Amino acid sequence: MTISAFSHLVFFVDPIKTLAFFAISMSLLSLWIRKTAWLWASFAGISLILAVSSHIIHPVACIPLGLIFFLGWVLHLPIKGLLRLTVFGTLFVVAAALCFHFIPGFTNWKLASKMQLSPGGLPYDLWINYDKAFVGLLLLVWYTPLIQTIAGWKEVFYKSALWILACVCILLFLSQILKVVAWDPKLPSIFLPWLFINWIFVVIPEEALLRGVLLKELCGFFGGKPKGKILALLVSTLIFTLFHLAWIAYLPFLLLVFVAGLSYGALYLWTGKIETSILCHGIVNTLHFLLFTYPALASIAT
Repeated sequence: MTISAFSHLVFFVDPIKTLAFFAISMSLLSLWIRKTAWLWASFAGISLILAVSSHIIHPVACIPLGLIFFLGWVLHLPIKGLLRLTVFGTLFVVAAALCFHFIPGFTNWKLASKMQLSPGGLPYDLWINYDKAFVGLLLLVWYTPLIQTIAGWKEVFYKSALWILACVCILLFLSQILKVVAWDPKLPSIFLPWLFINWIFVVIPEEALLRGVLLKELCGFFGGKPKGKILALLVSTLIFTLFHLAWIAYLPFLLLVFVAGLSYGALYLWTGKIETSILCHGIVNTLHFLLFTYPALASIAT
């Protein structure tokens, strides 16, 4: 499928399904406007009704979602020791299984198949995943503090802007050195849908799980001292890298992912704000899409 073959009209083919995904995205974004149940839960409830009616999810799929919601609430409480480790471990396994679509009951939406976005690039499928987005929502609701004020955003910007810029430059430069991608500036017709889907349905859920939950809990497990934080950062980054084995199993690519994970995790530890790792992750992905081979050179798969 060529880039030009993708049509934005695909969203009008099934308006109920489109509204279900739109509502869950609004529920996620509303957490940064006002983190109150009446707002995010209203959008989430509307989304669930639409998702069930359009067969995106089977009602039984609400069970693992409800379990994550409950376990996230438990972790929000001041529990310690073996109980906390058990709750965290269960939460992480169920959330990761949902993110990898291992738990049945969900019918995610494949918007485009085998697109050739770059000359010499791997064919690319564009999915919009309901289960992964809901995981991100539920983890952010109870467990992760979010910036709610303009003053808070300004503080984070001044503290992290140069670091984010440095991380982005290093990662994009390293991708060239490792010959994972090639220079390929472009603005394909799929960009705006891809941008919305990647930030809302990929970046935010991944950061919520891997930095907001995993890295935070590992820091508590290994202790709050510098050595413990470094160990937690390395372990969480290794898990982040292993997650990408399902996408491209190529050592230089995985090395690049590892460096990216270190960057996102270090930003989170430095600022204490999940927004910094979300911004860095999203900017890297966006510049990768616009300026380089996407998702990677086909030669790395041979």
